[in-house]
Amino acid sequence: MHDLCAVAVYSTGKTWRQGSVKVPEAQIPGTTGAGDAFASVFGYELYEYWGVQDCIRLGVATDAQNFQSHSTSVGVERFDDTLTEAEAFGYR
Repeated sequence: MHDLCAVAVYSTGKTWRQGSVKVPEAQIPGTTGAGDAFASVFGYELYEYWGVQDCIRLGVATDAQNFQSHSTSVGVERFDDTLTEAEAFGYR
């Protein structure tokens, strides 16, 4: 169910891909707000001049934290902690 990835494509055809974080199914009570979390993090970090690949990676990592809470934002941590947790789970 959660074997997803994120893809960004520039008008020149340049493409970036990032697999989702391997959060165990038992730790996912819901996915409400995950798309919003991804979009807001991706957009903000792109605005802050992060590279596209870094934006996508933080986006899927934020989704992973969002998945682990019934709330739409309570489980989301600081970006460095978010990325550390995603690295610990691993990516697809």
